[in-house]
Order: sequence, then structure tokens, then C-alpha cells
Amino acid sequence: MARRGRGDAHDAGLGVVGGDEREQAEAARCGKQPRRGVDAVETVLHDDDRRAVEVPAIGGDRGRGILGLRADEREVGAARQPLAGGHAHVHVAVPAREAQSRRTDRLEAGAARRDLDVVAGAREQRRERAAERTRAEDPDPHRSSVRRRPPPGGSGRRPPSRCPAVSLYGVNSGILLVDKPQGMTSHDVVARVRRLAGTRKVGHAGTLDPMATGLLLIGVNHATRLLHHLVGLDKEYLATIRLGWGTSTDDAEGEAFAAASADAVDAITDAAIADGMARLTGGIDQVPSAVSAIKVDGKRAYQRVREGEQVELAARHVTITAFDLLDRRRDTSAGAAIDLDVRVACSSGTYVRALARDLGDGLGIGGHLTALRRTRIGAFEVTDAPSLDDLDVAAALTSAADAARRAMPAIELAEQDAIDLGHGKRIPAPEGTAREQPIAAIAPDGRLVAIVERRAGQLKVVTGFPQEDAS
Repeated sequence: MARRGRGDAHDAGLGVVGGDEREQAEAARCGKQPRRGVDAVETVLHDDDRRAVEVPAIGGDRGRGILGLRADEREVGAARQPLAGGHAHVHVAVPAREAQSRRTDRLEAGAARRDLDVVAGAREQRRERAAERTRAEDPDPHRSSVRRRPPPGGSGRRPPSRCPAVSLYGVNSGILLVDKPQGMTSHDVVARVRRLAGTRKVGHAGTLDPMATGLLLIGVNHATRLLHHLVGLDKEYLATIRLGWGTSTDDAEGEAFAAASADAVDAITDAAIADGMARLTGGIDQVPSAVSAIKVDGKRAYQRVREGEQVELAARHVTITAFDLLDRRRDTSAGAAIDLDVRVACSSGTYVRALARDLGDGLGIGGHLTALRRTRIGAFEVTDAPSLDDLDVAAALTSAADAARRAMPAIELAEQDAIDLGHGKRIPAPEGTAREQPIAAIAPDGRLVAIVERRAGQLKVVTGFPQEDAS
């Protein structure tokens, strides 16, 4: 049943607001006499052919046609004045599934409309909402975290959508470049973007620690499918390494270990530092920090450390393309220490914290990371990323096709090839197509159709993208 205003709902699922006649309508429904003898109201339900319908039969009459409510006001009019005989007024209650704009047209001529308001029942409202979701172009089943307010004076019911459904602020799908501030986790940034974009389908490519700042790549809606191919891009960082002692987390947030003596720190020369950095350049086997997000038997390493376990991670091969010293300072404010400002260009999966730890251990005085900023991911630069506070999602969004062009080789498809790839079919690989690497397949209209790979002279879809991603 439905209820709105001061009226009561009818058993058939049609809500009727009785206004001043509420007491009389209630008495009529319950088969009782009205409290005021002069205010007698006769309530009759009828079908399309104006045949009287018994109330108990309403439940089986849902498919027959229109149910109507007829108020016979021969004795008492809408303004409670006596009426002459023959002034019966008929109110027609239309089915809840009909549009609001049609309801007024269904009232019969001469009907008293002052106190009649027909609203959809709960079941019909659920059907309307399900139909709206089916018509929507955005298949995201999650409820938006930003709720729409009903128009002033409106009923609060959402009218059927007549335009393609995107997020609340016109955001459809794409990649965002965001400059993460210090103190926030990468998931905090994703949560903020979800609210700004009006969708829960948001993810990121490559985690940054809370103490770190810099570039995050955020995928919105269907472009989240592209993140898998962006997370493996090489990266570049600006960092500050403090030599003199290590910590339990290899950064400034961990528990400090015993510090090296002032004499040991003073004995470290520029040549020794350069030699230590050179040994950590190129292809190396690096042991990640014990408090990393790497999973060990299904649980994150940092979770096991917090629970008191001793975690030893296996070394992994990474490539350090550049490990450059930008500045060197001695800091005596907290004991003997040397601060190094460095630039690191590396492959995906490299831990700059581990570089700081290994450099300090190699010099015999320990070391840890005190500052970190990611400046580049592949061809994406932090200089092109707005801060989170200044982020305008719709304006900052890069289409999936443009992002894919910057991350990998791309081929331009003919119309029929775009259709075939969109259906998951294989197509012949053009001459000179690279092997064993992802390729962005772009349709003639500029949208990203799929990420493909060359296999046996054909292009095979690795990741497909819906046509709604066209921008």
C-alpha cells in the first residue's frame, strides 16, 4: 500500500488522500456510519464498464482495467453545502503505472478534484525504479553515494529518465590524474572520487603510502578495466633518504633502530655514497619491506607484522633505471645523520623504502626513507594532475582511448574490424604489429574497443570495453 499526505491507502494499491473527507472515507471503508449524520458519503468502486465491484474482489481485478472511486455527494457537496439531487460527482482513480501527466486527464468532467490525490503503491514504485535502472546506459548497480533531492513542492518520486544515464555530474568513463596529498591512503582518494563522480565503480593503479604524495591514476566506471594495463608502467620518484639509522618499516613512521655513532656517520664520503647508489642501479634482486602490501598465504605482510609475526619476504627482480643524487645535507638536530635528496626511475614493483634501507646497510650506518613523491607513471606526469581539493572530475577526465594511446602502442581499426573485435572475434594482425605486448585497438569514431595481443598472426581481445565509453 502507499500513503502520502494525510490520506490513507486503498487495498488495491492506489493511495487516495481524502483531505477533509478522511473521516467519511474511513467510515465507508470500514462499513461504519459516519460520525456526522449530514455528512453521508457513498463510496463505490467500479470498473471500465462502470459496473460496481465488491471490495473483496479487488485483489483479483488488477488486470481487468481501471478501478474508480465514485463519491456520491447528492446530500453533501465538496464545500459541505447541501446539493440538489442529481449532482453526483465521480472521481476516477487511474492505475499507478500511468504517468503523472495523464492522471489529470482521466478525471471525469465535473469531478470534484479538491480532495482527490492518487499515488502509486509501493509495488508499482519498485517496478518504476527497476525500469529506470534497465533503461540506464550506466550498468553500475550500486546506489550513488550522493542522493538527489526532489524538486521543491514535488512528490519526491523520480520521473522516468529520457536521456542517457551517466553519473550525477556528467561523468561517464575515463582516467583521472590526481596529486595525492600527504596523510591520505590511496583508498581514501578513491573514496573521495567516488563521491565527486557519483559512482562506486572507481579504482586506482598503484598504491602510495599515506606519507607519500604525488601521482595516482584513477579509473572511473568502465575505464577501471584499463587499470590492469597501467599498473605495470615504470615509475619515477623524488625521495629523501636519511642515513644514520634504520627503522622497522624502512620509513620515518616505523620504530627507530639503534643509531650509528657520529664518527661512523662522519666517515661516510661522497664517493662512498655514489658507489653505494651505483650498486643499486640496474637490474637488482630486492627484498620488499616487511610492512608492504604483498600477500603471504592470503594475508597482507603488514597485517602479519602488526599481529606480532616475523615476516620474511622473498627477493624479487626489479630494474632501477636511474638512482641520481640531487643534494646532500648533514643533519645534527636528531643525532648524526646525512640526508640525501634523490631521483629514482624504476620498474613497477620497486620499493623506494627498500632502496633507502639497502643503501644505509651497504654503508654500514643504516638508512630509512623520510619523504617520497611520485612524479611520473609511464607517460603520465604529476604536473598534469590537479590536487584533490581542486579536482573537477568531469573536466579532468581523460578518455580511455587517450589514456591507452599514452600507455601502449595503438592501431586504428576499420569499421568492420571494430565491430568484430567488439563481439570478441579475432581479426588479422596488420603488418609490423608488435608481439607479446598489449595494443590499444581504436575504432574510427575514436573510442577504445579493446586491448588486444598478437597471437598466430591474429589480434585477440584481452580486455574489451563497452561502446558507452565513447567520449
